[in-house]
Amino acid sequence: MIIVSAFLRWLTPYKYVDEVIERKPKKQKHKQQKLTAEEMLEHGMLGVRVVEVGEKFDAQSATERLLGSEVDIVYFYHDKQTHQVAVSFDPKSAWKYQARSNSKRKNLKPMLYPEGKTSYDRTHIIPIGFHGTESDNRLLVGWNSRQNRVDINRFERKVREYNKNHKILWFADIAKEPDGSATWKAIVMDETGTVRMKHTWHDRSKFVWQ
Repeated sequence: MIIVSAFLRWLTPYKYVDEVIERKPKKQKHKQQKLTAEEMLEHGMLGVRVVEVGEKFDAQSATERLLGSEVDIVYFYHDKQTHQVAVSFDPKSAWKYQARSNSKRKNLKPMLYPEGKTSYDRTHIIPIGFHGTESDNRLLVGWNSRQNRVDINRFERKVREYNKNHKILWFADIAKEPDGSATWKAIVMDETGTVRMKHTWHDRSKFVWQ
C-alpha cells in the first residue's frame, strides 16, 4: 500500500496538495551505560561485608555462625596468635566475583607475612567473593609463593568446581606456631555444615604478626 500511495502522489500530485501527513516521532532509546567490573569496584558497588567478632572461632562455632548467616558476610577474628575468616557463598559465586582493583591492592601491607627478605605472595584468604577486598588487609596475608601458586591454587580450583552447583561455607584458620612459622587450615562445607574439603599448609618462614 505504501508503494502504491507514493506512486499516485507522483502521478496526480494536485489531489494531495492539502493532505497533511503526520509522522509519529521515533522513540529515542536511552542506552544504559554498563560499567565494567573494575569500575564497579572503584565505585564501591560490589563487595563482601566484613564483620569483626570478639571471640576466636573453632570449626564448630564457625559452622554454627555461618549456618545462621546471610551469604557474602565475612566474619573476622585476629589476635597475636590467630587470624580467622568465615564466610558463606551462594552457588556460582566463583564466577560472579572475578574482578580485582589492582590500584587498591598494590600498596597493601598484610597483617601477617614472612619476615626479612623472604619472597611471598599477597594471598587472598578466600579465593572467591573478593570484590572490594583488595584494600582490606584483614582478608589478605603474605604467604609462601610456591604454596600459593601450586598447592593452594589446586585446592581453590576444586572448591570453585564444587561451587558451580552448591552453596559453600568457608572457614580459614591461620595460626602462629611456637617457632614463629604459620599453619593455614582451610575447611569447606556444604549448606548443611557437612565438611566437603579441607587442607592444611605450613609456611616455615618466621612471620611478622601485627
